[in-house]
Amino acid sequence: MRVGDIVTLSGHEGEVMRIGFRSITIRTFDKQEVFIPNGSLISGELVNWTRSDDILRTVLSVGIGYQDDPDRAIVLVREILVGYALVLSTPGPLVALWEFGDSAILLRVEYYVHFLGQVGRTQVRSEVNRRIWYGFQAAGISIPFPQRDLHVYPTPGGETLGLSVPVAAARSVG
Repeated sequence: MRVGDIVTLSGHEGEVMRIGFRSITIRTFDKQEVFIPNGSLISGELVNWTRSDDILRTVLSVGIGYQDDPDRAIVLVREILVGYALVLSTPGPLVALWEFGDSAILLRVEYYVHFLGQVGRTQVRSEVNRRIWYGFQAAGISIPFPQRDLHVYPTPGGETLGLSVPVAAARSVG
């Protein structure tokens, strides 16, 4: 670990500002300075995000409707990623049909960015999501949301349902 590295240590994520005999000073992304005793470094877990390079993978899960063509969606998302300059070409992006969810076919989207680039990873993720959204809109690909059916059954004797709605009125609601 060196001064300037981006680390996660003792639950704090940020830049190493100072390494002393007794503690390490990390400036978090919330601009807080946290002093962590060196004993935590020895006994705890340390993640160094920038030790060998500043490349970071981002993983998204994007759902499409069951009526949509997954191959078409995969090609479109890949084109979006390849066409965005802040997404690295090496290692290249990956888009795969990942699983069949309750309400959607889920695509796994993986891409790499420079962690310490001119634009932060949150902004890149937001822009990737925006481009996928608008790309899907233009292509007529839906992004579904969970929908549930509510079945209301009358009780013996026609009592109310506890919602202050008579059973007959509940049947007519839809």
